[in-house]
Amino acid sequence: MSNAACTTQHHEIGQDSATCGGTDPENEESLQVQPANHEAESGSPHGRQIENSLPESVVCQSDPRFMQISNQDHQRAMKIKCVVEATPNLESLSDVMYVQLAILCKGDVEHAMNHVYNLQAFKQEYTIVDSWEEGKELSEDLVRNLFPGWLLSFDFDEDHGNSFIALDLTKVDKRSFQCPRTARRIFAGLYYMFQALFPNLEVVRKGHTQVVECEGFDLSRNMVDINIFVRLMTEIHGSYPTAFGGVYFYHTPMAINLMLALAKRSLPEHLVSNIVMGCTFVSRLDQFYAIPTLEAASQRALDKIQESLRIRYENEHTFSL
Repeated sequence: MSNAACTTQHHEIGQDSATCGGTDPENEESLQVQPANHEAESGSPHGRQIENSLPESVVCQSDPRFMQISNQDHQRAMKIKCVVEATPNLESLSDVMYVQLAILCKGDVEHAMNHVYNLQAFKQEYTIVDSWEEGKELSEDLVRNLFPGWLLSFDFDEDHGNSFIALDLTKVDKRSFQCPRTARRIFAGLYYMFQALFPNLEVVRKGHTQVVECEGFDLSRNMVDINIFVRLMTEIHGSYPTAFGGVYFYHTPMAINLMLALAKRSLPEHLVSNIVMGCTFVSRLDQFYAIPTLEAASQRALDKIQESLRIRYENEHTFSL
């Protein structure tokens, strides 16, 4: 996916490598996580660098070549589309989403239909309009108003073609879930985050990577009811069709290990199998990404999300099977 016309300049910080290694092997085994042996290649958490402006790596996602599909994926997508349109009480999806399902479900129509049912139920429960305008509003609401400082970075890896997001779990306030209207804003905002992670079909194929900062996690402020945590993880990850390059938890305290251990049986297998616990870095991730300030970093990431979201909906309007 690397494109000579789409180069970016990076601002590198730090000289110590990030590593992923659990301090609780028994708990890691119970989570069935991947071997935690990742080392950053460039002195940054998970090898990521800082982009100081809206980078060409985001702008390049509008390249029409990234919407090309094979004959096999076309046939698989048409099969899913025909089943959906022939099923009573199911709303039609965009052709982009049909191809996304075809790619990720590898032609398994039953698997794809499970996603379709779950996705429709999710969108109906949280009254998601599924538009660029609402996505822009709700993503901004999530980042600026509900969880300030939660979003650390958002970008695309030109070498590997996947999308990348960095989050600070300690900025999630459990009180936000107690109000149904606020919870709706959270879940709907997360849906649009996932839409932004997959602006085109090339990124759908490559998947996305998440890194999550956990140091300073406060049981009294951050620890949500386990049922809410499971709901948060299963509703979005279980509904939205996505491929993972990995979900890396940094500086995980015992509370996080316990919460994931309790929740694992209810989490989607494709999520659990990609979780890596016990990652470490020379500092908290927010200190790496907060260039020049945490507020500026969040705004920079939000700008990229909204531009990627615009590209996603532009593709949904112009692409057809």
